[in-house]
Amino acid sequence: INLVEFAETMQSTGSTFSPQAQYEIATIGDAVSEIIDLAVNSFENRDLTLVQSIEPLEEVVDLMEETLKDRHIDRLRNGQCTVDAAFPFVESLSCIERIADHCSNVGVYMLEYNRGSNEEEIDHHTYILQLHSGEVGHYNEQYRRYTEMYYDKIKSVPQHA
Repeated sequence: INLVEFAETMQSTGSTFSPQAQYEIATIGDAVSEIIDLAVNSFENRDLTLVQSIEPLEEVVDLMEETLKDRHIDRLRNGQCTVDAAFPFVESLSCIERIADHCSNVGVYMLEYNRGSNEEEIDHHTYILQLHSGEVGHYNEQYRRYTEMYYDKIKSVPQHA
């Protein structure tokens, strides 16, 4: 709903994103589209293999959001972006990142749901910390793959594109 409202506001003010901002939003959108597909498919099919790809991609989305906000602020300071487009861009990034967070929650709850009743309950934050510290083998490889697929794509575009 928020994303639609931002688009409507931009349309009513006649503001647009720069070509670079459009590319960046499309790229992070592709990453979030993939994480949504992973969450939905893992849930529908009870596929815990797919679940393992969610958190590494969510972390790449976090990294992209931070980087893209910084780059957009630089464009605003340099006059490459209008004030009318700045707020919708930054807020859209926050909404997109929250979608990825929700997908991460789906993944962790899937793992918890599929554990036997005799097994210890998964603490969401502890599990995430274990992943980020490299204690879970699949995480680092998946994170590298998603970094190359999405983050490196935005990093390779010059700031003035």
